[in-house]
Amino acid sequence: MRSMLFALLTLASGVALAAPPTAPGNYRGTGRFLGPDGSVGTYEIEARLEGERLSTRYTYKDQAGNPQQKTMTFQFGADGSVTMTSPDYPGTTAGRCDGSLCSYAMSFPGGEVMELLSFGPEGIEKVGRKSFSGVTIAWTESLSRVK
Repeated sequence: MRSMLFALLTLASGVALAAPPTAPGNYRGTGRFLGPDGSVGTYEIEARLEGERLSTRYTYKDQAGNPQQKTMTFQFGADGSVTMTSPDYPGTTAGRCDGSLCSYAMSFPGGEVMELLSFGPEGIEKVGRKSFSGVTIAWTESLSRVK
């Protein structure tokens, strides 16, 4: 009986991790970062959640004030895994989800990224850290569902 209960709980949790625990649709928000020498800034985020895929687009200004964009895609697996791909970070990711929390770590030539994602009924919160070439940047992001 005990092993059967464990098997049912394991199966149920695996099914629950097949997609992020928040509503599908469009999300929008703002990120804030802390960079080297105490520099701070903000950027805009747009995201779309469809099934097990979260596609994000970040819009910001570079040091010269020129508008820039980067994209990332998160893929959530039925086994609780999460991977992140981006043309801007040609590295490998490894991550896990446990209920409404997901995290991943990624290494790329010259650096690494670590991020925690929290999914709620109406939004997504993220906190992360990137180190590259001796520079560290930390950030927080809040996205709300667009109705």
